[in-house]
Amino acid sequence: MKFDLEVVKALLEFIEESDRYPNPVVHTLRRSQIKLLYPEVTRRKISYHLERMLEGGLVDAKRSMNREGAQFFIYGLTMEGHTFLENARCKGVWAKVKERLSDAGSFSLDIAKPLLVEYAKNTIFGT
Repeated sequence: MKFDLEVVKALLEFIEESDRYPNPVVHTLRRSQIKLLYPEVTRRKISYHLERMLEGGLVDAKRSMNREGAQFFIYGLTMEGHTFLENARCKGVWAKVKERLSDAGSFSLDIAKPLLVEYAKNTIFGT
C-alpha cells in the first residue's frame, strides 16, 4: 500500500480535535467515521496509516485486533505528532513539502518529518 501524507495529516487533525484525553479515542474505523474523515479512503488504508503513525512516534496508541479488524486505542498525539502537525500548518509549508516529495517519487515518514521542520524554519526565520 502506498503511503499518503494527506491521510496522515487528516488523521492527526482528527485525533487532535477529538479532545478525549486522558480517555482513549477508540477507533474501530467504521465506514461512517472514514467518510467523515477522508471520503476517498478505505478502512484498510486508514488502519495502515495509523499503524505507520504509531511506528513513527506520531501518536500515543495501542493496537489490538477484533473481528472487524484493527482497533486503535488512541490517547492523543505525541510531542512529535504535535510538531509534525504544527509545521504542516505553517503557511505554505505543506504544499512545498508535498511538491518536493512528489518530485522524489518515493519517500518515508522519516524523510517527511525533517523536511517539514526545515521548511517551517525557513518560513519563520527567512533563511
